[in-house]
Amino acid sequence: MAEWTWDPDDFAALWYGDAHDRIPGPLRYTSRFAFRDDFAAHRTAVWQRYSADERDEIAAAFRTLGDSDLRIEILGGTCKHKNSTGPDDIREYRILGARDSYRAVILSQAGNQTEHGPIRARMFPADQLPARLVNAIPPCTPGAERPATFHPHDLTPRRDTYLQDNARNTPREQYQRLLGRPVDGGGTAVLLTAPLHTRAKPTKVLQWHDISDDGRYTEHRTDHITVRPTTPTDLTTHFTTWINQALERLAATHPESW
Repeated sequence: MAEWTWDPDDFAALWYGDAHDRIPGPLRYTSRFAFRDDFAAHRTAVWQRYSADERDEIAAAFRTLGDSDLRIEILGGTCKHKNSTGPDDIREYRILGARDSYRAVILSQAGNQTEHGPIRARMFPADQLPARLVNAIPPCTPGAERPATFHPHDLTPRRDTYLQDNARNTPREQYQRLLGRPVDGGGTAVLLTAPLHTRAKPTKVLQWHDISDDGRYTEHRTDHITVRPTTPTDLTTHFTTWINQALERLAATHPESW
């Protein structure tokens, strides 16, 4: 596995070029350079740090990202980070994973609205992508409550408020009791099957909620809404299924040529 950690300006110096005119989401970057000439000089200096073999390896990682038609983007936050000052000190985590037939690459970054931390890049065999994505997400123990399933219609507020459920046990109230509690953080993962710099609608979405003094629950919305306690293995299974299904669809649209 190849691995690099870059200051955001160093990553930008390596990334920007004819093939890439913007930083890939959900990463964040604000240049410290006021003038193009200053950035150009910095770019030259950064590339000169690496040998020809190292530059080839970095280029291979960037090609994997740029040429992939399949990627998973993750944006989340947690107050349980190393330097946390309390529940209001939320630190974002931003993760991008993409793969081709042989290799996969993950870019990850921590930060907040004003601070954008170093960008870490890792390149490894393609079949390791689901597990490595999960490893990049801050850990949280699984929640202790039982799984629950809801119909979206049942979660909308009732208009006939004069007909009250005195037991306070409507599906909407059950949902609120489960996920409406204080949280330590949470996140969202989306699957995109389009070239990197193409605006595309996610084909899959998964959310999770890190409930304070309880644990992590995933919220999966299809025709129904399923909320269940989740483990790293559960998340890995989700991402593996997403990727396998996407690869099958992509293969069907690109028949073999003889």
